[in-house]
Amino acid sequence: MSDLIARGITDRGNLRDKNEDSYLVRLNQNNILAVADGMGGHKGGEVASSTAIEMLDEINFDCNDEYNQYFQNIFSGINNRIIDKGLDDPTLKGMGTTLSVCLICNDKLYYGHVGDSRIYLYRNENLSKLSTDHSYVNQLVTKGKISKEEAFNHPKRNILTQAIGLERNLDLDTGMVELNSGDYILICSDGLSDMVREKEIELIISNLYPEVDEINDKLLTDALAAGGSDNITFISCLIKEV
Repeated sequence: MSDLIARGITDRGNLRDKNEDSYLVRLNQNNILAVADGMGGHKGGEVASSTAIEMLDEINFDCNDEYNQYFQNIFSGINNRIIDKGLDDPTLKGMGTTLSVCLICNDKLYYGHVGDSRIYLYRNENLSKLSTDHSYVNQLVTKGKISKEEAFNHPKRNILTQAIGLERNLDLDTGMVELNSGDYILICSDGLSDMVREKEIELIISNLYPEVDEINDKLLTDALAAGGSDNITFISCLIKEV
């Protein structure tokens, strides 16, 4: 079993009246890390993200190499619950949330993801993005119509093509990575990744590695200094030994 340190942090940001993000850090035999960035309605975003995280926290996760179907079942249940809540309460109609989940067990990282929150792996001084953004702008990047640099400041970068709570059918992004001692995992809402560029995140981790709390403090400080235009939520996880 992997020996790890994980810390989560969330902040309302500089401009938002409330925080609609939620996160989960649950460390046991099967370690669960998750970030949800809610959206929609007067209170819908907060309800959607908290519902997703609360449901995750009720699950007794299994380490399962059939992770694609495993996550499909879990995300489908959460998705249906949030849609049904929106149908039952008009004030919650149209609410949704991103959801990025990491299961760490048997020296492996399994992940399931919907939306534009992100899952990163820092290894050997390089930061790589494991998850795929379900966003209009990422579709433009994939088609070669704009560059990753242009995507960072694109006016439509917050338009999602998929999220929990919007449609019954989900095209889930899943994957598995064999872990090494010293790996660093970062799960974040776009409140961080829209404010701090990937190269800057990589540099912060490199300069302060392996001090998880110091890295978190610096990431939050820089996101707020860059504008803090959204809620900012992320989890840092250092794999000490596998």
